[in-house]
Amino acid sequence: MKVGIVDTGIRATHQDLSGKVANCARSQGLIILAGSIQEGSCSDDNGHGTHVAGTIAGKANNGVGVAGVAFNSPLAICKALGGPLGSGSTSDVANCITWLADKGAKVISMSLGGGDSTTLKNAVQYAAGKDVLLIAAAGNDGDATLNYPAAYAEVVSVAATDNKDQRASFSNANADVEIAAPGVDVLSSYNSSDTSYTTLSGTSMATPHVSGVAAVIRGKNPAFTAAQARSKLDASVDDKGAAGRDAQFGFGRVNLQKAAT
Repeated sequence: MKVGIVDTGIRATHQDLSGKVANCARSQGLIILAGSIQEGSCSDDNGHGTHVAGTIAGKANNGVGVAGVAFNSPLAICKALGGPLGSGSTSDVANCITWLADKGAKVISMSLGGGDSTTLKNAVQYAAGKDVLLIAAAGNDGDATLNYPAAYAEVVSVAATDNKDQRASFSNANADVEIAAPGVDVLSSYNSSDTSYTTLSGTSMATPHVSGVAAVIRGKNPAFTAAQARSKLDASVDDKGAAGRDAQFGFGRVNLQKAAT
């Protein structure tokens, strides 16, 4: 099942990611206009996107590095962020969401967040209308701040857990949090070289775990709509914190084994 990623791009020649990229583009900073997407260009000048991609779809059983959650999934990469800070505009993110939906991604992973925006909301609703399951980071403010696109109703908001299976101290906690996943000291591919790996922390690292599980669900159940896959995702967690849904973990911490059965 094809997974779309909106991020800083990808090191497509990395040993754990080579041959994984089915579609590649970058946004040119225009708002859904002709020429706003440059196809064939999605190199990673930051590392964040390559790390996310490895968690989602890094090769399995190749004797090196890491195995992605959905290691059989092809990737559609759209670079909306870049530079040392991994920053970008809302219009770039919106452009990428629309392009990925048009390229047939059935899951879109967004390890990013910011303020509410009509442009962003319209892109999210467009993708949701094409039966895409959208996943995004809840944020790293350590408080109840709502970040977008995670806080839109069409998007699964992902919190982070630590190595004790507790809420990570930086992870946002609010009524919109839907699910949690590991987000502390996560090892994955990096852009320094074709053989480089590093550990990073954040709800950005939790999000691709959930996106990978969502891709597995949709791959095993090709007749599922995005809504059905989302329900399966939420029902297959390990409940954490208060019984039922809560602000720290949502429905609970993601469980691939349960989701795949």
